[in-house]
Amino acid sequence: MNSSELYQIMLDLTRDKHGRTSIKNIRPIKINFFVSYPYWSPIRIENQNTNEIEKFPYELGDYDSRLNAIRRANELIKKNRHKLRKQGKYDELEKPIPEFCLEVIMDYGDTEPGRSIDKKAIDNEELFKLKDDDDFIPRLNRTMYEYLILKKESAQAEGRWDEKNIWYTPYRNFGDWFDKHPKYGDAKPYFEEEESKPTLPEDKVPKTKEKYSVRYKTPEEPPVQKGDGELASAHNLIKRQKKKIQALRLRKKKPTTEMEMVELIIRNLKKNGKCNNEACGREVKVDGETIKRWIREFGLTRYATNPDHRK
Repeated sequence: MNSSELYQIMLDLTRDKHGRTSIKNIRPIKINFFVSYPYWSPIRIENQNTNEIEKFPYELGDYDSRLNAIRRANELIKKNRHKLRKQGKYDELEKPIPEFCLEVIMDYGDTEPGRSIDKKAIDNEELFKLKDDDDFIPRLNRTMYEYLILKKESAQAEGRWDEKNIWYTPYRNFGDWFDKHPKYGDAKPYFEEEESKPTLPEDKVPKTKEKYSVRYKTPEEPPVQKGDGELASAHNLIKRQKKKIQALRLRKKKPTTEMEMVELIIRNLKKNGKCNNEACGREVKVDGETIKRWIREFGLTRYATNPDHRK
């Protein structure tokens, strides 16, 4: 799951009965309510052509059986919608059944007791498959909280962090939730990015090391150009820089030192002096979100986002 998918889930959790959403209203998920949908079997759908009820049974707790029943029911719903549209009966259109829907309740604490039974839906296959985890609720809350922390850090770096910021109230609500539930303080987020480390049979490791050490070896510095003074020095500097860029592109991995990260940022500055994360990502073959994470890990957030900090 990427950040845009997580944002959409958070946005859907704030949807009211009129279909309106506001990310400011996102809250942590409550622990005491959780059910998958649909929670009946068989699924019953009226066939608009025969006016008869068709049944789509499935085995409770059987993932494949449930998914198959929903998809067959949705095929009938699709046919019904087509006929009703032709008849102009738009008010009778039935919505397709979401395939991976979970119903949850957000935790409003003591501030809004009237909303303690306000059900919200999450329609996401990855989360649906994780729904039976014992620590599902704290881990999902931690996932959303980590996303909010990134938004807070980004806004702080740009001088936009105050009570008017759209992420201010959600960040505070999630922080308060974990303060009130210290037993979940060590909950790990879902979908944490990890660098993949290929495992190879022992007999093939030496060959692989030899192959890649040659293929991705950083070229030696070019010989000093003959010439006069500043022109020769500048020419050598450009050649060395090109070689470094080439080696970094070949490795397609995170810079190993803070100075390498600084050089990557400097090569990809916007006109306003801030780091262009997407341009950095294109250079080393990763996405912009990964570049932002690397910048934070090297402690270079202010350096990358505040041109005045580099003066």
